Amino acid sequence: LRDGRPVRDFEGTLRARSNAERSVRFSADRLILGDSDYAIAVIHDVSEARAAARALAASERRYRTLFDHALDPIALISREGRILESNPAFCKVLGESCEAIVGRSVLTVFDDSDAEREAGRLAYLLEHGMSRGERRVRRTDGSTFDVEVSAWLLPDGNIQTIARDISARKRGEALTRK
Repeated sequence: LRDGRPVRDFEGTLRARSNAERSVRFSADRLILGDSDYAIAVIHDVSEARAAARALAASERRYRTLFDHALDPIALISREGRILESNPAFCKVLGESCEAIVGRSVLTVFDDSDAEREAGRLAYLLEHGMSRGERRVRRTDGSTFDVEVSAWLLPDGNIQTIARDISARKRGEALTRK
């Protein structure tokens, strides 16, 4: 108790008998029973929760670094087909700012945005959890390029996509057919 006032959710470190340090959350209050004055305290060991939070933060930093620095375009898309997030490579190949891309339908990215075909691709992805194929992408300036797209369903129901520019390969294939 601090000057007779209750202590609520004070966080600190205690050393266990084994000499290991444990993270704890401590609360205490005054309890009067009849003529007797007591202090009642509750201590929760939050060491595992703290360790899990640190591990999660480290994992998020690793993911964010990979996402932001990947050379291939990556986007997070809702089940409804809206772009939720895109990495700088995605924005660069389209020639737009990431702020302008977020919220748009992914259909606006593809050159052949046939709504029925796209609905079929999305339904396949949602049913099978993964999809892969070649697509033609339209940049803001109207030019197009070919990509191979891998997409998979995430545990939260959103869709992660990675695209790889295959224009050079397509040009080579066209030359060998002539």
